[in-house]
Amino acid sequence: MKRPYLILTGLFSFVFAYLLLTEVYARYDQTLWTYRDISAREARDLDPASLRQRLKLLTLERDSLSRKLLTARRGYEQNQIGVIQCVTDNAHRCNVTVKAFSPGKEATIGQSKEFDFSILVVSRFGQVGSLIDGLEKETIPFDIRTVEITSDPIGEATLKTTIQATASLYEGYY
Repeated sequence: MKRPYLILTGLFSFVFAYLLLTEVYARYDQTLWTYRDISAREARDLDPASLRQRLKLLTLERDSLSRKLLTARRGYEQNQIGVIQCVTDNAHRCNVTVKAFSPGKEATIGQSKEFDFSILVVSRFGQVGSLIDGLEKETIPFDIRTVEITSDPIGEATLKTTIQATASLYEGYY
């Protein structure tokens, strides 16, 4: 009668050892690797030098994504370069040739700046109107001060137009 119990005990021992090696050990090994990975991340994330480096990278990434988003929305930088880019983009869209861009004075009023400029363009009458309309609808607020139109002696269909305007600029992007 001891022999069947001995066989049954051996069988249970074998099943226990099999389960221990296949299930428990594999999960223990996976848990140990996960613990080591979490410990390494925790040490890296709590290191002040690493945090400063990560902050710099995230700041650069945020700035890059902000520029892409604003460019996709036709946003322009709020500085003289952004004004020039905005004017030339609108002129290109309206088939207007910009002959000269003359910057004027720049005045700071609170957190905004006003940038005076004048542009000399050559085009047809309807295209000048489209350019002015496009500038007034832009993300940079333009105040068109004067528009002087003279006929071009070379071609009767083309006009020389001098536009004096003021751009209101804000910090960063708009």
